[in-house]
Amino acid sequence: MSASDRIYDSRQLDEEQQRRQFVPGELRLHHLDGPSEIYILKKWCVSPGDPVEELQAVAIVETASFTLEIEAYDHGFISEHCFTEGQEIPDGAIIARIDLSKDR
Repeated sequence: MSASDRIYDSRQLDEEQQRRQFVPGELRLHHLDGPSEIYILKKWCVSPGDPVEELQAVAIVETASFTLEIEAYDHGFISEHCFTEGQEIPDGAIIARIDLSKDR
């Protein structure tokens, strides 16, 4: 298996790092420990208006070293994509917003 075949997910972040960066309704690209990477949004797994559950894959991000599944930390509805597929994403950026209201 090559380095680019490795798949990481956001659960590999330590709990303290997740708590520091968690804001309800915001889905962020969290930095993994190690050298800075260039993150590219490879694919959206959900569209605006789609319902999401906690730990559901929302997007796939790639670097030169690995592929990362970005998971929702909230349940609700995707209200906005902040980046388009193929676009570079800065470390820590909000990539999507989740409408937390129960009514849709």
